[in-house]
Amino acid sequence: MQVELARSADDPALRGLLRQTPMDGRIQVTLEREPDGALAAGLEGELHQILLAREERTGRPIAMGSRSVRTVWLNGRCRRIGYLSQLRVAPKWRGRAGLLRRGYRRLRELHEDGAT
Repeated sequence: MQVELARSADDPALRGLLRQTPMDGRIQVTLEREPDGALAAGLEGELHQILLAREERTGRPIAMGSRSVRTVWLNGRCRRIGYLSQLRVAPKWRGRAGLLRRGYRRLRELHEDGAT
């Protein structure tokens, strides 16, 4: 599997993954980004990055996660904080520790930029 930063050309695949992976429960909820996934990025923070994991053989998207950084007022001071969102894994790939480990390792690498 490949885990990389998503590009604008990945938008249809990202929106499809969000649409196909509702949050389970008595009521299922999907948090979609139609018609353009990039439109909400500015609301989430000054910095917004999406990681996309793909099947190596087919290139099909199997997981994603967003990292946003924004400036907030926290404990009497302006601070930059990070936020993880849009964490999704295609049903067929859930429960695979290797996928989660690689995704979180990549998020840790992104965090090393010192933005927060």
